[in-house]
Amino acid sequence: MDSTTLSHSNLPPVIPLERHAFFLDLDGTLAPIVDNPEDACLPEATRHLLTQLVAQTNGAVAVISGRALADVDRILGALRLPVSGSHGLELRLSTAADHAPKQSAGIPAPVIDRVEEFAVLHGVTSERKPGAIALHYRKAPDQGEACRAFVDTLVGEDASLRGLHGKMVSEVALKGVDKGGAVTRFMASPPLPSDCR
Repeated sequence: MDSTTLSHSNLPPVIPLERHAFFLDLDGTLAPIVDNPEDACLPEATRHLLTQLVAQTNGAVAVISGRALADVDRILGALRLPVSGSHGLELRLSTAADHAPKQSAGIPAPVIDRVEEFAVLHGVTSERKPGAIALHYRKAPDQGEACRAFVDTLVGEDASLRGLHGKMVSEVALKGVDKGGAVTRFMASPPLPSDCR
């Protein structure tokens, strides 16, 4: 729709920021997708907008990511926010202190070996992280279908695992740990406004 055709009657309602909580993804949302995951960074304009959003919501802003919590912090830099890392396995509920990650047996070593071997054979990148191992195909987008099929095959062989498919990435992760659970825990914790809970 051409912006010149919008009228006051069909504009979306104004959201009262102080009565809402915001849960934001990192890769492909706050930080642009790049060829090498370790090169991801937060644009300065985005950092400025996030800082304003934190102020206007009284701190009811959290980042929910598949990346490890330490990696999220590296990308956010000086901007310290509540964070869920590793698809909910790691959690910092507030900016005051880090909370110990939920303990887990982790991904079985034979699965890790198979994923890393697949990565070498298909020219994609594997990444070990708490509670998951990922295949990044940003440098080889033609391998996306093969990566998704491989991950689906692996998780079909082990009931303790689940497959996750995102923007240029497929992961083998632990079942029972997810971003939805992280959001639920955030919703039960300050600084979220009581009428958001």
